[in-house]
Amino acid sequence: MTKNFQFKIVGPEDTIAEIIRTRKSIARFGDGEFNLMLDAKGIGFQEYTPAIADALKQSFKGGKGVLVALPHGFTSTRLDRPYIKSFWWSYVVRNKSKIDSITATTETSTYYDASFTRTATELKNRKRASQTISSVKSIWSDRDVLMVEGKSTRFGVGNDLFSQARSVKRIIAPEESAFEKISEITTSIINVLDEMKQVEKSPVILLSLGPTASVLAVELSNRAQCIDIGHFDLQYESFVRGTNKVVQVEGKYNNESVMGNHVSEISDTTYSKQIIERI
Repeated sequence: MTKNFQFKIVGPEDTIAEIIRTRKSIARFGDGEFNLMLDAKGIGFQEYTPAIADALKQSFKGGKGVLVALPHGFTSTRLDRPYIKSFWWSYVVRNKSKIDSITATTETSTYYDASFTRTATELKNRKRASQTISSVKSIWSDRDVLMVEGKSTRFGVGNDLFSQARSVKRIIAPEESAFEKISEITTSIINVLDEMKQVEKSPVILLSLGPTASVLAVELSNRAQCIDIGHFDLQYESFVRGTNKVVQVEGKYNNESVMGNHVSEISDTTYSKQIIERI
């Protein structure tokens, strides 16, 4: 599928390779961010405000050391499962003028793939999905991770996503409407990062905070490599269960599943010790 856009979107494998090779940050923009930026619509776990719309529009322009990402489904669905193809075909037909309007505000004609974090449930080829997942995990292999996430995201808890990380520290932010606390989140990240840099050479910041992550990835890119990692943990949970469907995982917030906002508490000593600040 192509809708004669005046830009191209790099595929998932090459997107991950570019992140690893250059250690640039990446900010992802999908239908949720477009709803906020261009339709003045909230997305369930993030209320609309003019402030977040403006921040997203500014972040979409990117900056030095930042890869700006759109779903590859905007220009091609050849890699995708049938229901994903249908979703993007319909979305692009209905929203092409809006996509054109926002991409016209940037100087680039090349974007990266926002869907590199969603390959487990969206790619039709499981081997390809497996390869991309392994590649994503290598981004933080042997590196010190600062995980900035929602209260009940619990990225990497109960699975081996961080088994090759050198260390993991966590900042816990609100799981809904995190943008309302973006100033506090930013200050916390900067303070923790400064402390980490005293003993750790190249920390990587992983951001799992919905659209707020897109903004933070750009704003903080001059301080460290920032990865807007989205739902990758939940995608990994689907993958290790051998399914290409979204799964509800006990103890983890999932805005894409029924009752996914009803999350039980967990008892995990390692996770608790990794938390250095709550906002």
